[in-house]
Amino acid sequence: MPPSVSLELNYSGALKGAEVLNGFVDFAVRAERQRIADEFDVVLKNRISEIDRSLDAARAAYDIEKRARIARLQEGDNIRRAQLQDELSALRQQLKTARKFRIAQLDESIKIARSLGIIKPTAPSALGDTAYKNPTNVIRTEVNYQQIPLYFMGAESLEAERTALLQRKSDEFTEARVAQIFHELQVLQDNREIEMLKKRSNEDLFLANVEGQRSERLRLSELNVDRQALQLVDIDRYAVQPASPIRPKKSLLIVLGAVLGSILGIAVALLRYFIRSRKTAVVSPVTLDSTTSTLHVTPTKTLVHD
Repeated sequence: MPPSVSLELNYSGALKGAEVLNGFVDFAVRAERQRIADEFDVVLKNRISEIDRSLDAARAAYDIEKRARIARLQEGDNIRRAQLQDELSALRQQLKTARKFRIAQLDESIKIARSLGIIKPTAPSALGDTAYKNPTNVIRTEVNYQQIPLYFMGAESLEAERTALLQRKSDEFTEARVAQIFHELQVLQDNREIEMLKKRSNEDLFLANVEGQRSERLRLSELNVDRQALQLVDIDRYAVQPASPIRPKKSLLIVLGAVLGSILGIAVALLRYFIRSRKTAVVSPVTLDSTTSTLHVTPTKTLVHD
C-alpha cells in the first residue's frame, strides 16, 4: 500500500479554510511537478549533449580517415607516376642504345656486303650465279633454318636503313610499351576518387555506425512532454467547508457552565456566611491600674442587629 498523507487545518470562522488548504495542496503539487520537469529537462539536455559530442567525435574521426585516405591515394599516385617515369627513362635509354648497336651492326654489314659485291638483296645460294654465263632463267628454292647474315640484304638497303637510323630523333614509336606508359601517366593526372572525396557536401551521410545515435537525437529533440499530465499524487478528497464548527462544543459548554455555576454559588454562599460572621462585634470592660499600667479586658457578648 503506498504511503498517504492527511492534512487538517483548524481555522476561525472568518477564514476560508477549505480554499486555503486546497490551494496549499495544489501549490505543493505544482511545485513538485515543476521540479521533476526541470530535472527531466536537465537529463534530456545532458543526453542530447552527450549524443552531440559522440557525433562530433565521429565527424572528427571521419575527417581524419578521409584525409588519410586522400594522402594514401596521392602517395600511391606519386609512387606509380615516379615508377612509370623511371621505366620510361630506362626504356628510352634502352631504345637509344639498341639504335646505336643497330647502326654499328649496319656499318659492319655494309662493309662486308661491299667487299662481297652484294649491292642488292640476295640469298647465300645465289652468290655462285655470277660465275655462270647461262642465260637460262633458273628458279631456286632454298630452305634454311638459320638466320641469314645481314649483309645479304645488300649494301644499298643497309645504307638506307643506316641513314634513317642516324636521322631518327626519337625511338619511342618503335616500342609499344612507351605508349602504354604515356597512357598510364595521363590517367594518373586526375584521381577521380580524390576529387569525389573533396567534393562531398554532406559528410554526415558517410559517418559509420551513427544511425542509432542520429535516430535517438531526433527522437529526443522532438520529444514533447505534457507536464500537466504528470500524475504525482492521487487526492482522495479535497477539503470542503464543514457543516458545523468543531469548536465550541455546546454540550461541553453546558457541562462546564453547570460546574462553574455550582462552584460560583457555593463560593458566594460561603462568602456571605463569612461576612455575617465578621459583623458580630466583641465588647469587654476596661480597668486601668495606675501602678502597673496594665490593661485587662474581659470579653462580653453583644448582639448587634442589622
